Amino acid sequence: MTTTELKQGNFISDGKKKFIAFGSQVDWIETINFSIAEADQTTAKGVKFSWQKGFATDSALEELKSNSSNASNLTKIITIGGFTPIDSSVPKLGQEHNTIVAISNAVIPVVTNTGVNGLNAGDVVRLFDVAGAHQICGIDFTVGLNTLTNTTFSLDFMSQIGTATLGSWARIVIPPSFVPSVEVITKITNAPEAEIHVSTENNYSVGEMLRVKVPDVYGMREINGLVAKVLEVVKWGAGAKIKVDLDTSTFTPFAFPIHSQVPFDKAELISIGTKASEPVPSLSYASYGMLLASGVNSPAGVAGNKIFWRAGKYFS
Repeated sequence: MTTTELKQGNFISDGKKKFIAFGSQVDWIETINFSIAEADQTTAKGVKFSWQKGFATDSALEELKSNSSNASNLTKIITIGGFTPIDSSVPKLGQEHNTIVAISNAVIPVVTNTGVNGLNAGDVVRLFDVAGAHQICGIDFTVGLNTLTNTTFSLDFMSQIGTATLGSWARIVIPPSFVPSVEVITKITNAPEAEIHVSTENNYSVGEMLRVKVPDVYGMREINGLVAKVLEVVKWGAGAKIKVDLDTSTFTPFAFPIHSQVPFDKAELISIGTKASEPVPSLSYASYGMLLASGVNSPAGVAGNKIFWRAGKYFS
């Protein structure tokens, strides 16, 4: 059996998961963390990671650089935080974990779970059957930007929900591949230029036109059906928001529904293009590739690490 290398490249890690698009499926991939390789390590850290077809999803063979000069002598299989092959034409929900024991009544709610959640900051999670908070079930949330441990994760763009107890969650492994996306609104401010918050990291652009859908249950009925122009976008972090050219100063305050108001129709932002009269077509950005987990002992490394990679496919 021979092999033909498809692609190779490098990138500087930003501390987040890294998706590398190949255009077709691959049989193997390996990465080298050049930043770890070029320096002596006080504590052993991952320097080389490899994956082959047949490995479990999110796994890798990890080689660590140990705590002596130029030594790389420990190899192990990791089952979380490795490589995940992606065919993004097919949305995919990860394993459901029945481990939620509480959700706080903080300005940025924090979920407490039993066991080890294995999440990275910026992952997207869907919640199910949360006792006392059915209003947030079935909604996708960007998590972990404000608070993240093995047993906690923040719902970064959500408003206060009151206290909640037992429930389940699952990570969105592959999100829908169509743009523009429809985003769930979690907050709208009363201001001359309203700030709108949505439940996941948004992909809107300055100048984009959005139709605002807000059912009566949320209050702020005055904004329902209006078209807004995007003036400013903050895409990442616990303060992510979209500022628009709508004056909501005198509107009824927006309030996310509570548990007792379920069921209700979601408040949403719907992109309609660069002008209100020019609807934007729905396009798919689906591709084949590999998702690299981030972290000290993961192939995408931590912020500032220089990562080299190569991937190939076997041919007989």
